[in-house]
Amino acid sequence: MNSTFYGMIFKRKSFHIFRNVGSESISDDELNDIQNAYSGFIPLNPDIKTAIRIVPEKQTNCRRGGEYCILLYSEKKDGYLQNIGYLGEQLDLYLVSRNIGTLWFGIGKTKEEFFEGMEFVIMFSIRKISDDSKFRKDMLKSKRKSIDEIWEGERIAGVTDIVRFAPSACNSQPWFVRNDGILSVYRYKKPGKRGIMPARMVSFYNRIDIGIFICFMDICLEHSGICFEKTLYSDDGGDEQFVLNAEYRLDMTEENNKKGKIAGRDDWKTEPMPETHAAFVLDRSFSDQEMKALRRGNIPKAMEDKWFWYMEGSTLFAHRSWTGFCIYRINFKGDGHHEVTVNRDPEQYGCTSIEEDIQSLNKLLDHWTQTPYDHYGQWLSETYDILKKTDRE
Repeated sequence: MNSTFYGMIFKRKSFHIFRNVGSESISDDELNDIQNAYSGFIPLNPDIKTAIRIVPEKQTNCRRGGEYCILLYSEKKDGYLQNIGYLGEQLDLYLVSRNIGTLWFGIGKTKEEFFEGMEFVIMFSIRKISDDSKFRKDMLKSKRKSIDEIWEGERIAGVTDIVRFAPSACNSQPWFVRNDGILSVYRYKKPGKRGIMPARMVSFYNRIDIGIFICFMDICLEHSGICFEKTLYSDDGGDEQFVLNAEYRLDMTEENNKKGKIAGRDDWKTEPMPETHAAFVLDRSFSDQEMKALRRGNIPKAMEDKWFWYMEGSTLFAHRSWTGFCIYRINFKGDGHHEVTVNRDPEQYGCTSIEEDIQSLNKLLDHWTQTPYDHYGQWLSETYDILKKTDRE
């Protein structure tokens, strides 16, 4: 998952009313970026089709001072509400990283109840925030349940203390975690209490909330470098006090914790893509497993490990490990036609042929999508190609 999301947990807040946040508007480029970023987010269930539409707030019943509303649509399949919560919270944190304020607006209505065969589920109200100080200054002052109320068993530093700050409908915080060697996440319903939500809507919104909470859990585990296998369970919205939604089998060994770290921008000294660059489209499909490998990135661990790469949203940044020069920037697209920007500064990168770049990048991606990544095999392959090219010349 995007390595910037963890930091955004501490910055995000729910703007129940957008007031005194500045007059800056969300640009057309930013609106396009939001659509593109959403297509690169990781779903809980890739078999459930979802989409977003961005419309002016005045076209909805939301009147919170936002500029736009983002409408989230989904197929109605088992787990679709948790899936929307999971995707929506990635969107929430992404927007915060762009200084766009958000509000999960659960009672939102739109005239466009259907889109491409999918049903409207929930919406965000959004607005550009000109003053960064309007975001949260101290997350720990947020009104949240204590750790003892939401967690049973051994605590995990950097996880237990952070996941409880996940947003939820009416701040209901309908989750409970039991750690008995397996981390079990339950949708929790306190007996006799439902807050201000209509009774018929409690389980609807709470299942979205559980998807948000699972998103926080994944972000925190990945940030802590803890490897895990996650199993999801069906939740039909029943009225039981505890409904199991997910189980995590954690590998807490030091070796696997190091392997589990997700690469991020700050993990290596890098240079930005230079102004002298070229662009092309890479036509290629990726499986979910391959995209997971790319999202994990790579932090070099040996001299022969020639590439540092990481992802932010749907964009991959590939840098040479020795120099930090950015050679490729790949904006992944859902239709398989990916936009690539390639370095053309002759002092940083010698290739001038798009055809050679396409061939080289495809070979790199063949290696980078392997699990585990074999940096030594990639180095041998690259060295062999250089020698072959030298012989031809």
